[in-house]
Amino acid sequence: MNTTVNYGGYSTQPSDYECPDGALSLSLNLINENGTIAPILPPQLVRGYGAVTPVYIHKVNSGSITILRNSSLSEINMLYSVDGEEQSPVQLVNYTPDASTDGYVEQVSSLGNILMILTRSGIDHFIWDSETHKYKPLGNAIPEISLSFGLRGNVEYTEEYSTGINSVLVKDMYNEWVDETKEVITSAVLAKVNKFIADNATNKGRFIFPFFVRYALRLFDGSLINHSAPILMHAATGETPNVLVNSLDKQDGSDNHYEKMRYRVAAVCHDLDFQVIGSGQSLEQLKTTWADIVKSVDIFVSAPIYTFDPNGKCEIFIEDDVTDLRSTCRAMDYEPGLNAGIYKEYEVFSMYRNVFYNKIHDDMKPHFNRRCQLPLLSDSSSVPDKIKNNAQFYLLKSINIEELTEERTMIDIPEDYLGSLVTREAMTDDYDSHDVLIARTAFDYNSRINIANVKKYIFPGFPIKSAACYNNAANYSYRVLFFIKDDGRTITADIPYSTFGDLDSRLYLYHPSPNAFKAVIYRKNSSETLMLECPMKQHDFLAGSYYYNEGGSLPWQRVPAGSPEIEASPASELMVYARNKIYTSAVNNPFVFPVTSITTVGSGEILALSTAAKALSQGQFGQFPLYVFTTEGVWALEVSATGVYSARQPVSRDVCINAEAITQIDSGVIFPTDRGLMLIAGSQTECISDAINSIVPHSLLNLPRFGENLLFKFSQTAPESDRFMPLPPLGSLLKTCRMAYDYSNQRIWLLFPTRPYCYVLSLKSRLWAMQYTNYTSALNSYPDCYVVAPENYVFNLSCMPDAAATVQGLIVTRPLKLGGADIHKTIDNVIQRGNFRKGHVQSVLYGSRDLMTWHLVWSSKDHFMRGFRGTPYKYFRIALLCSMSADESIYGASIQFTPRLTNQPR
Repeated sequence: MNTTVNYGGYSTQPSDYECPDGALSLSLNLINENGTIAPILPPQLVRGYGAVTPVYIHKVNSGSITILRNSSLSEINMLYSVDGEEQSPVQLVNYTPDASTDGYVEQVSSLGNILMILTRSGIDHFIWDSETHKYKPLGNAIPEISLSFGLRGNVEYTEEYSTGINSVLVKDMYNEWVDETKEVITSAVLAKVNKFIADNATNKGRFIFPFFVRYALRLFDGSLINHSAPILMHAATGETPNVLVNSLDKQDGSDNHYEKMRYRVAAVCHDLDFQVIGSGQSLEQLKTTWADIVKSVDIFVSAPIYTFDPNGKCEIFIEDDVTDLRSTCRAMDYEPGLNAGIYKEYEVFSMYRNVFYNKIHDDMKPHFNRRCQLPLLSDSSSVPDKIKNNAQFYLLKSINIEELTEERTMIDIPEDYLGSLVTREAMTDDYDSHDVLIARTAFDYNSRINIANVKKYIFPGFPIKSAACYNNAANYSYRVLFFIKDDGRTITADIPYSTFGDLDSRLYLYHPSPNAFKAVIYRKNSSETLMLECPMKQHDFLAGSYYYNEGGSLPWQRVPAGSPEIEASPASELMVYARNKIYTSAVNNPFVFPVTSITTVGSGEILALSTAAKALSQGQFGQFPLYVFTTEGVWALEVSATGVYSARQPVSRDVCINAEAITQIDSGVIFPTDRGLMLIAGSQTECISDAINSIVPHSLLNLPRFGENLLFKFSQTAPESDRFMPLPPLGSLLKTCRMAYDYSNQRIWLLFPTRPYCYVLSLKSRLWAMQYTNYTSALNSYPDCYVVAPENYVFNLSCMPDAAATVQGLIVTRPLKLGGADIHKTIDNVIQRGNFRKGHVQSVLYGSRDLMTWHLVWSSKDHFMRGFRGTPYKYFRIALLCSMSADESIYGASIQFTPRLTNQPR
């Protein structure tokens, strides 16, 4: 009988008894594609790197940079290439991860011309300079820079106004006015007050009312980062401006009718100044190292917090000695020469007296204990409520980094600018941009960097100097501790002692964590230590917590001498874990992670991220563009038009056991699990390694003379330690494997760093093969497929085939049943079919009756085996030792055999 067996691909499943004829138990250096078995051609050598290992290829506009790592996994080097012409390796400037902080390199990633090295102590950033062909090291976080803001106050006042009251009856001048009086006085007074505000403050870029100032760093793309605390500027702690009544002229012959009121409008008008405080080193780093990233410091202010109701009515005159109206400023015209450069809390009416007594003629001076009270605010719109609910800040000034100074500098505000303040750019809110992020995995997609399995160091808070209106009249030393709840524990963050003046009685304190619930302030001088406990609450409209003392003196408590202060949490406890969150950066900006782009995925730990580039569901492109591999399975994320992800659903319960082997292909993602290699595409998951996933070791050494003849001839140039038989179960190798995707040839390479072979899957035929090699890892180099071999040689698996190359290959079939698994047969003729030259295929035939013990039946120096006849066997194997070039292939075998039937006489 004659039959033709078509050779398939390498497999270990199903069992030898059930497997189809043509399945292979070994396909070494040969792979079944396009219906025939062809050689896996040797890759092209790119170059060798000696003692350093290539780990990443950073592609920039001017070329590509190969990132290299030394054997200690700490020092990073780079190699630059332009149009394939590579330069000498150059060490990354000033970069060796800090071993004291466990700076082990976890991963290397990039976004645009920014290189990111993920270590266990942070994310180190480098920016590529295409002119110098060098990286500039940036560090793992933008430097913290602190600004102090102060007020410079000048008393401004109007000429004396005279307002006719038109003989309106005043029932009781200091308690209740009749409605006609309210209307007349309100109309006259508020007109003058509003004009005063416009002429002396709004139109001149100055401030009368309390307001907030806040600043942030403006980056190269216009985004804001490292927002400061909202700083309450105490321009006035009470009603302002003040209508100072000089006299009330009675109508002739009347005790309770008045026909004229003479008064002035006065207020302290403030200019705003600033100063860089703290570390001069941070300022220098900002001006030099980060000059390409940070463009300016942008200052924002809130709308003025009015201390009276502009729509209300005046209802009463007041006679008292006002002491609770205060302003924290530098009084520019108060006792000239005596307090130059002193910023402190002044009583406003004391400022009035000193200015008026020096500048106004005696008979024109107002009576400071008599004033017309401006309309009062309602309880629902009181100044404390406005302060506590304030959350809108508008751009006031952009200060170029080069213009920052450690000297107190006036902020120049153009005339009429404040009149249209609320139409200016509004400040974005901040979310943890001060925290130092540490990530285990990163993935760039859609012009954004996604980092996951994140932990971050809590930002301790802002120093008093940059959190309060500047005051230097006293010389105290302050220490601040913030208490923050996180995951059932309390973290105590410490801001060490620094000098400052008196804190305003209406202290406003802010921390950028909504979980901060208390602050404790220590104040020292030469004689005593005081403590202030400040209960904080979450801000209703900002991502933070605040404390505000609405009035009265601050409740300082004396600390007994020798009493210990509260201890801060150690650095190791200032860590917050977010293992199930994905932080997605702004477009082309790896330094900004908006709060709206933080995605929570399940409750397990995120292991890795990947994506698929083709349509993943019928009729809809990119339904699930991002896959998240977690300890709970695989989640598929959807993306909105703004680039924000949402965790739609878990699409697989398969858990990845080796995140470094996750590989993206055109239509899906391949990842190793305990079940084998899984391919996920859309919401469908399938195992693509079932055919080779045996649970027992696989060996052909029981074939007679296989090891000493065929296998030895194939691998005779390799030492004994590199012989690859027996093959361990696939599952035992997947935890340490690596994968590479050959886009050009549509092949998946499954690499084993400690084994002298790899598996190759053809996506065209969905059949497996093996290659005798020792690749250890793969490099990101799409559309090429780069792999790394021992001694750090890099090869390109996607190269064009070398027509002159010859490949030594070995094929062993699985047991052939030839139409009857339990029938004895005698083979007398075997011819290998295909397109190959004579002598390039040598043949061996084995027989067995029990699938366990095999016997050598015949062998040949070429592809013919004939002229033999002998003992019948139930099962046969064919082994082929091949030497093939690119234009040669094997299709199958023609076999002539005779069944030995048991129901016929012999």
